[in-house]
Amino acid sequence: MLTLQNIHINIAEKPIINDISLTLKNGEIGCLLGPSGCGKTTLLRAIAGFMKTSGGEIVIRDDIVSSPTTHVDVTRRQVGVVFQDFALFPHLTVSQNITFGLHQLSQPEQHQRLEELLRLTQLTDFAQQYPHQLSGGQQQRVAIARALAPKPDLLLLDEPFSALDPSLRESLALDIKALLKYENVTALLVTHDQTEAFTIADKIAVMNQGHIEQYASAYDLYHEPDTFFVANFVGEGRFIEGTVSMTPNAPAYLYTAMGEFPAHEEAVLSPLEKQVKLLVRPDDFVVDEQGGFAVNVVSRAFRGAHTLYTFESVNSHEELLCLLPSHYDYQVGARVGIRLELEHVIYF
Repeated sequence: MLTLQNIHINIAEKPIINDISLTLKNGEIGCLLGPSGCGKTTLLRAIAGFMKTSGGEIVIRDDIVSSPTTHVDVTRRQVGVVFQDFALFPHLTVSQNITFGLHQLSQPEQHQRLEELLRLTQLTDFAQQYPHQLSGGQQQRVAIARALAPKPDLLLLDEPFSALDPSLRESLALDIKALLKYENVTALLVTHDQTEAFTIADKIAVMNQGHIEQYASAYDLYHEPDTFFVANFVGEGRFIEGTVSMTPNAPAYLYTAMGEFPAHEEAVLSPLEKQVKLLVRPDDFVVDEQGGFAVNVVSRAFRGAHTLYTFESVNSHEELLCLLPSHYDYQVGARVGIRLELEHVIYF
């Protein structure tokens, strides 16, 4: 449904997007995730048609809509856009907002589509109210219903939950994902919030300084990051120092202050060592008071079922994050024995 091939975007001769390529299949939900200033909103605006590209091709369905020689106007791209500030018409009711772009349909068809979207977005009881009479979450539902009403080929969402209370974001994101899947809409979300990305997206493009570091599922980004940036940006974790030791015709091992682990390196012809940083996630630890490695509790953050501890290794003085069930109740300054249990040994 969407193909970006070697996209470049310059603004005032300054490169903003550098050689970005990705695809979205029909009904797939994608996400552009990255820190502020990485170019994700610029790329979304180019897909919508608000900006011209400097190189490469944007293809929606089977039509080239942007290239060095082509620029299809935003009104002809069959793309719906949901903005960060909702952009509802304040003088129109919920029903009027939703049906605003349905002038090409007959009145019975408009009414049928309206009733369907009101039901799907749980807005039936608010059909005759005005935007100022709604909560932020309800306003966002109206904005999404309005964008979906003409059945666009592609729906673009620019930081759609950023104006909402944190407690609403995840529940609304789940509702919106269910709605998009029900409508079988291909969608692309822009956000800097990892929880939103993990909740709603099938595939996530992690962006950094105008290019994509990795395009993969949330699981793969978290457990099998391709680059140091992705490992550091996605999820919580710390890096500890290690040495990879490789000898001919023997397994390679990674040696750290927290133990040794298979390094998954191919054997080489001569002995070799290299210094690396091992990625350690908060859920990679178990308590082992008998045979574990000693750490001191530096700080703790209670999270209900779990507590996130910041530990400092007694031997190496390296800082570690550790997520433990809350029935472990270690106070700041306590000494604890822990052991690393890595399912994925990742180092850079």
